[in-house]
Formats: sequence, C-alpha cells, structure tokens
Amino acid sequence: MQCRAKRNNGDEPMVMRRQATFMKCSTYLSAVLGVAMLAGGCSEGVDEPDGDGQSTPVELRFRMVDAQGQDFRCGETGLELAGLNDVTPNDARLYLHDFHLITTAGELVPVALDPSSEWQHEGVVLLDFEDATEGCEFVIFGRPQTAQTNALVRGVAESQGPFEGVTFRLGVPIELNHIEAQSAPAPLNVTGMEHGQSAGRQFIRVAFYQEAQVNSPSYHLLSFRSVCDEAVIEGQAPDDARDCLKPNRADYRLSSQGFDPGEAEILIDLGELFSGYDVSQAGDDAQGFNAEGRVDCFSPLHAGDLPGGEEQAASIGAERCGRFYNPLGLDYESGRPQQGVTQSVFRIAE
Repeated sequence: MQCRAKRNNGDEPMVMRRQATFMKCSTYLSAVLGVAMLAGGCSEGVDEPDGDGQSTPVELRFRMVDAQGQDFRCGETGLELAGLNDVTPNDARLYLHDFHLITTAGELVPVALDPSSEWQHEGVVLLDFEDATEGCEFVIFGRPQTAQTNALVRGVAESQGPFEGVTFRLGVPIELNHIEAQSAPAPLNVTGMEHGQSAGRQFIRVAFYQEAQVNSPSYHLLSFRSVCDEAVIEGQAPDDARDCLKPNRADYRLSSQGFDPGEAEILIDLGELFSGYDVSQAGDDAQGFNAEGRVDCFSPLHAGDLPGGEEQAASIGAERCGRFYNPLGLDYESGRPQQGVTQSVFRIAE
C-alpha cells in the first residue's frame, strides 16, 4: 500500500496538500491497523467484522462496453449502440461510491478506498474511460475531457471472506455532491463532470457519434445527475438525499461464483443503458429524440432549453431521459430504486 503526498501542481501550497493527504491516509491506515488490532485480541467492546478478522486487498477493474461487448474507448469505430452500428465514442465517465464486499454468508463488509489515489475521495471513485484523443477531443457544453483515465477501484476490506460479490451505489453522496468544484478535492474537482453547485455532479456522462459526424455538433449525449436544484440553502446541502426531487442514486448488488475481490472485472454495458433508443428509426414523429433525431438527455428532468413551460419540459424530459431509468434500476417519476425492476447495466464479467 502506498500513502504519500502527491506532487504539488501549483494550485495550492504544499503544506496544505500534505496536511490533507495525511488526514486522508490516517483514516485509511486506521482501517487497516484496526483490523490488525482485532486479530491480535484487542477486540473487547468492538463488533468484529465477519471473516477471520484480517484484511483483504480490493482491486475492482471496470470495463465499459458496447452492445456487442466491445470496449467503448476513444478512437474505436464500428461500435453498436442505440440501434447504430457505426458508433465512435466522445465521452465516458461516471461516479460510484459506498462499496461493500458480500460474504458467502450474505453479510456486507465495507471497503475503505485507498486515499493515495487521486481518483478516490471519502468512499467516492471517478471512473474515466476517455483520454481526450480522437473523437473524444470535441468538447460538449463546455465540459472538457481529460488525458488521464481510470478504470480501477482500490481499497481494503476488514475481512478475509470468503466473498461472493460486491455492492456499490451510483453517483456522489449528497454531502459531497454540492461542494463547489473549484474548492473540492480530486476527483470531485473535475470540471467536465460538474453541473454547478446547486445541481452537483453528473453521475454518468456518455457521449458518442456516428462515425461520419465525428467532431461535430451531431452527438448523442447522456448527462445523468440528481434533480436537487433546491439542495444548496445558504451554502449548505440537505442532510438527506430524500430531500431531493430525484436523488437518482441507484444501489447495485453483483455476485458470481468464485468472486475474487482482488481480480474481479465488472462490465458497464452501454448497450443495455441505451437499449430504449433506436436512432436508426428516429424521424420527424419519433419519440425520445430531439428535433434533430439525436439522443439528448442533458438532465433527468428536462433536456436543453425547452419551450412551453415546466409541464411541457417535464413531458419531453420523460421521453428523452426516462428510458435510461429502468436499465439503471430506477423509477423515472421518483428517481428512486424501482420495485420489480432489475438493473441490467452492471455485471461481473464471466
């Protein structure tokens, strides 16, 4: 395990950076050392985690794929999404948080994420599959891509298992979601994923082109966030995500036989995420698309600047954005987990 101060990039004094890193690392090391104390017999008055009281390194690898299981990454061509077979990527990022391992007894063991990674902070991770090259160079709505990528969640669980799976939650927890990007720690300071202090972060951002339209305004876009415009009151976010109109934080529970938390690969299936759309059939009367026949979900409540007032905007928003909710395991009207609906976007690779 590495836990050290990162090199100063000039944005803040080195002393402040070292202090912040020390505090984060202390929390992480406390989790690891706490396990060692339990194993040494210092567990009086403490509820021991399930397993043998020792820790398990966690390295979960994520891979984003199209409808045929091909990698969704910058420069790829001939990908299949939303009824198209000539797709090339423009953007592919998402936030996840609240990771737990599932023991074979069905109990949950928290995963303490490694704070030395600039992609992780207080249980939140940013997965970034774009590198700002090829078709990913074009910037949509002023939300720039980055050259760095990350497909790994790294941490430690306070048990040796055995394990059969993992749970996690979509997005950013409300207490961190509405921090201003300029003052937020990485990875919450990524300007390409923020949507203003009131709206918070984009939980998922996926954009792509048909190959003939690369680096043009003719993109297809999903920008998925919580609907919590009333969140910031006198600079403070509400204590509970239930105060938001649509929290849009889905919970995921994945399991498989022989699950290994040190080597598991989890697929993010964009074919499933965009399964409600068939761009090849988009026409003047087609529902679910904008006037140009494109997938255009810039927020879960409405899409872009829509005329006709809030009622019409909400109606159009349901068409343009509502079809993403069931694959994510959410109800469009409430933005909460939907009973009887099984998510289909995340799965453990075979």
